[in-house]
Amino acid sequence: MLVFTTYNVKTDLADMEVHRKGTTISGSAMSRKAGDTEADYEEITKTEADELRRQAKAEQEAEAEAEAAERARKERDAAIVAKIRVCYSMDEELAILRQRDVKPEEFEAYYDYVEQCKADVDEEIAAAADEEGGVEDGSDSDI
Repeated sequence: MLVFTTYNVKTDLADMEVHRKGTTISGSAMSRKAGDTEADYEEITKTEADELRRQAKAEQEAEAEAEAAERARKERDAAIVAKIRVCYSMDEELAILRQRDVKPEEFEAYYDYVEQCKADVDEEIAAAADEEGGVEDGSDSDI
């Protein structure tokens, strides 16, 4: 049975935990938040609490993986742009893109160069990943 005090909620059953509904938070006792009512809490078994903790950990790991993938994508994009800037300024790129139908040979040379920059960066990333023992694939870039 749940026991409510002014500041805390606890369970008096050894095989149960207090769970704040809508969260992954549970324990044998916890502090009440201002405005909480008894309806905000429930008793759950320790097995259910363990499952909530596993789910929370899996969600955190998935979020961390997504953030790492986004960082890797941004780093790849920045490396590609840096390589492109060796031969083409932003203004030159815009001019080539604007005149792609008028100067198709110039556009084709630019396009080939950009594709080579992307391939070079992907090779560098793969080589770095091999050295670290991991596998990186940044080919889902927007560039």
